[in-house]
Amino acid sequence: MKKLIIKIAIIILAIFLLPSLAKSFLPISSHIAKGNGMAPSIQKGNIFKVNKRIKIFNRGDIIIYKLPFDKGEYFQRIIAVPDDKIEIKRNNLGITEVYLNDKLLDEPYKIKKKELSNHPKAIQMKPVIIKKYSYFVMGDDRDLSFDSRFFGALPRWFIKGKIIEIKK
Repeated sequence: MKKLIIKIAIIILAIFLLPSLAKSFLPISSHIAKGNGMAPSIQKGNIFKVNKRIKIFNRGDIIIYKLPFDKGEYFQRIIAVPDDKIEIKRNNLGITEVYLNDKLLDEPYKIKKKELSNHPKAIQMKPVIIKKYSYFVMGDDRDLSFDSRFFGALPRWFIKGKIIEIKK
C-alpha cells in the first residue's frame, strides 16, 4: 500500500512540476512586457522571445536578467561591456547623455526628451570602468527605468538570455 501511495505521489508531482521545469530548460522562451522602461523599443504588452543559450553579449543587445534581491525579471539594453569607461551627465536641456570611452554615445533607440527624475544617480554618474564579466544596462526610457545607474554593473551570471524577437 505504501509503494502505491509513493508511486501516485510521484506521478502527481511529475504532472505538476515537469511542465514548469521543462519550460525553464527550453532554449527559447516568450515573455510579455509589463512596463515601459524600454519604450519605444519594447512597450507594455509587447511579446518578446528570449534565447537562453546565447552567452556572449555586446553593446546594444537587449537582455533579460534577474536580480538576487528581487523575484521579477527585467529586460534592458547593454550600454557598456567589460573594460568600457562609462559616464552619465544630464545636459542643460534635461536630457541624460551617456559618454562611453570619453565619447558621447549615439542612442537612436532612445527618445530624446527632457527627463523628470531628480534622483542624483539618474542625473549624473562619475566615470566608471566596467569590470570583467559585468555589463552596464539601462532602459531606453530613462525616467521609467531602474537600472545600472542605481544598482551598478550587472554580473554576467544574472543574465538569463538575449532578446531575439519583439512582436509589437
